[in-house]
Amino acid sequence: MFNKISWKIILLNCLIAFLVAGCKSRPAQHAYILPYKISEPTEIFIVPEILHEISGITAINANKLACVQDENGIIFIYDLQKKKILVEYHLLPDGDYEGIALENNNLFVLRSDGILFKIADYKDSTRMVAGFETGIPAKNNEGLCFNKTTGKLLIACKSKTITAKSNKDLREVYGFNIQKEELEAQPVLAFNLSEIKNFARQEKSGSYDQKRVDELKLRISDIAIHPFTKELYVLSAKDHTLLIFSEHGEILHVEMLDPLLFNKPEGITFIKESAELFISNEGGDGKPSILKFGYNSK
Repeated sequence: MFNKISWKIILLNCLIAFLVAGCKSRPAQHAYILPYKISEPTEIFIVPEILHEISGITAINANKLACVQDENGIIFIYDLQKKKILVEYHLLPDGDYEGIALENNNLFVLRSDGILFKIADYKDSTRMVAGFETGIPAKNNEGLCFNKTTGKLLIACKSKTITAKSNKDLREVYGFNIQKEELEAQPVLAFNLSEIKNFARQEKSGSYDQKRVDELKLRISDIAIHPFTKELYVLSAKDHTLLIFSEHGEILHVEMLDPLLFNKPEGITFIKESAELFISNEGGDGKPSILKFGYNSK
């Protein structure tokens, strides 16, 4: 009996020692490092006054951005090198336009009421314009980007959706199937505001401010997918906050933006080749701007 018990104790001790050693050998968890010096733009573009209400932006190539503003149905092509508007496309009726995305040679423009416009072959003189009633279950929608991995558009609701009425903390992002020209029935991503606040309190980075975290509303103003990491960057202009999520919707980082630098951050996009980040700001009492940030790989 003594020998059997002794061997059991020895085996148990060995097992504990093995588990402890295994735990010690695991790499330590590292805090998320934002690959942009968000308080130090590498360049600031003061854009023409016609873009005072600039909302959505999307990169056309390394030197040009397509922009919309929330009053007129005009698409502006802004040249980053020449620092001026090159072309204006007067293609849409006046309205509250909030998001713009590029898919191949097609531009998609989101109106706040959920109407989506497609400008096929936008550079061609024979371009075609079509509108789609997405039926998205929210009264106010502002975020739009193209997900190259899935081949679908992502539309972020600014206001609460009908489906989320029972949960005031839920924020939803829907997928729009370009081929079928229809909105997917269920959201592809859903963010819980309470969980985000708790995460921010634990992370305490990005100019952490307890009061601003407590008052966080997360009214999404635009979204963009990082070309290298596939992370989703989410702007909330009302909160002056940038949030980063994994492609599966896991909160990774909360960055509080300086209101003096980011007057009203309404648009966000990346240059796909360099991962340079651009954020546009409405003018408010000042001048409208686009801020550029260089990418620092981890």
